[in-house]
Amino acid sequence: MARSIFPLMLAAVLTAEAAEPPKEAAKPAPPAKAAEPATPTPALAAVKRVYLLPMASGLDQHLASEFTRQGALEVVIDPKKADAVFTDRLGESFEIKVSELFATKKEDIKKSESIRGPGISGKRNTGTVFLVDPKSMTVLWSVYQPPKDSSRESLVLCARKIVEQFAGAKEPRKKKLLGVF
Repeated sequence: MARSIFPLMLAAVLTAEAAEPPKEAAKPAPPAKAAEPATPTPALAAVKRVYLLPMASGLDQHLASEFTRQGALEVVIDPKKADAVFTDRLGESFEIKVSELFATKKEDIKKSESIRGPGISGKRNTGTVFLVDPKSMTVLWSVYQPPKDSSRESLVLCARKIVEQFAGAKEPRKKKLLGVF
């Protein structure tokens, strides 16, 4: 009995394959385009002056030094002259601080109100730095670059990497020509 089932199954499979319409030849995939360098967002490209809020372990001081040394951005000490703000934390405390710094009148400051609503606040972060537009409260750019420890050398290296990554995001790399002599 088992011998007679196998030929029947084989015949059924062959008949089913013969009954299927012929498959269309697979179309070749379009050639892949070379990766274009990312273009910075217009808002990021418009940032020329920044204000640095105090950060953990004094990272803001090292960032100010590196931005100035590399000429990536102008660091200002008057927040009203800044196009954007660098911070290492987001949340209700950040929103209150920005509203205090950028308020034109003292009546504009409302410490009890937050964009996020009552009861929601940001948690202290270590390693992530945010560039925020203070007018729209939009994060324009961020990077996760934690220092290895709180030593001066580690903070300087961390700040250098952050500034290099920011400069790369603001001005995309140009294509390298290979094989051209």
